This record gives sequence, structure tokens and C-alpha cells, in this order.
Amino acid sequence: MTSKKVKVESKEQAEAQQMDAKTDSEGDSSDDENPDIYKGDEGITVDFEGRNPIDSDLDGIKQMLGQLFVKAHIDLNELSGIIIGQNYVGSVLKQAYTDDDDEDEDDSEEQ
Repeated sequence: MTSKKVKVESKEQAEAQQMDAKTDSEGDSSDDENPDIYKGDEGITVDFEGRNPIDSDLDGIKQMLGQLFVKAHIDLNELSGIIIGQNYVGSVLKQAYTDDDDEDEDDSEEQ
């Protein structure tokens, strides 16, 4: 059973490589025209911080719960309010902003 899985994966990898080769041969001229195109081997560094949920997080929590309980008949607004009311139970992840980020934004606005 394992060998069959490996064969399927290797076949999929071969097809993916062929697709990449076709894309590379077709896309070489367009890469020179637009160097900002994402090429797939780049990384993005993002810092997150965990904090207690507050009232402004209500819509985000409700949206996340809506994705979790798609077909359930649950009052998501009330459940979100309960989660915020018990803010000692969980955390909310937010993108961490530093003073350096604010200075970079100010510099770009001045130019």
C-alpha cells in the first residue's frame, strides 16, 4: 500500500515538474517585464502577538466560529460575546506592530 502511494506521489510530482517547465519556458519574457511577480520561493516574515479578546474582536471571532459551525444552529453573536466575556480562557492573535513599522510608514508617506 505504501509503494502505491509513493508511485502516485511521484507521478504527481512529475506532472507538476512538466507544468513548471512549460510555465517557465512561456513565462521567461513576462518575468523580465514585471519583476514584482511572486515566484513561489519567497518567504514572508510576520510577527504575531497573543492577547486577551476585547469587544473590537467580536466580528473576527464571530466570522471564525461561522467557519467552524457551518451547518449548526448556533447564535454566533451570543457565543462570541461569551468568549469575550471570559477573556481569561483564550487568546486572540494579532499582527505585532513595532515602532519601526510606524516610522517606515511615516517615511513612505512623506516621499
